[in-house]
Amino acid sequence: FGQGFPEPLFDDDFELLDQRIIKGRHLLLKVRHEGGGAPLTAWWFKRAEPLPQSSVRLAYQLQVDDYQGLYRPKLVIRAEGQRG
Repeated sequence: FGQGFPEPLFDDDFELLDQRIIKGRHLLLKVRHEGGGAPLTAWWFKRAEPLPQSSVRLAYQLQVDDYQGLYRPKLVIRAEGQRG
């Protein structure tokens, strides 16, 4: 993506490891791709309700989190979908 092209949107099934509401307005998730791998941080901005299930299909954009000078992948959730 770049000039004139939108940021890509991905969707996958994830295992929900942890979740909490931040500042009463945002949902912070710790997820793991159902195929395995390391846990990932995911933010769902402007959603203050926890997800009721332990596995979920998410539409997300992949970004880089550079908090405190450390570079890690971060998912920004855009929608929840039907598991497939």
